[in-house]
Amino acid sequence: MSPKWTAFAVSLATVTALAVVLPLSQAQVPPVPGAEETPTHKIMVQVQAKNLAITKAVRTPIAFTKAGPQVATDATDMANLLKQAREQRGPSEVQKKTYEEWTNLMDVCIRETEAFSKFASANEQPAVKKQFNNVKGACTNCHNVFRIDSADDF
Repeated sequence: MSPKWTAFAVSLATVTALAVVLPLSQAQVPPVPGAEETPTHKIMVQVQAKNLAITKAVRTPIAFTKAGPQVATDATDMANLLKQAREQRGPSEVQKKTYEEWTNLMDVCIRETEAFSKFASANEQPAVKKQFNNVKGACTNCHNVFRIDSADDF
């Protein structure tokens, strides 16, 4: 076999080995036990998608020009999803908090999101971006109490 073909065969074998080994070596974050199955988790995944879309849309004036009309719609959808999540008792039970505490925090999130939805359709990007910080703050306040980030087994 000529040196060209030998080099080609070795290269092909190396690439094939890397293609098999690399996906197996990726570090994976262990899932939180039971979090995937809860109705609240399913709702919050959708809320996160809306939150990300709004964040990207209000980031710059150019992005807001392109996606601005969708921001109010996404915020309204997000508020409706939060209303669905509010009815869930799971987060308060898992965190051993009162259902009243859960609903109070969710009410703040819903109120801020609805206010933002009305505000977003009538204002310019800098003001809308600033107003969205209120929504993010309300989300953070709730997540500080009710979000499950890791298993207690560690």
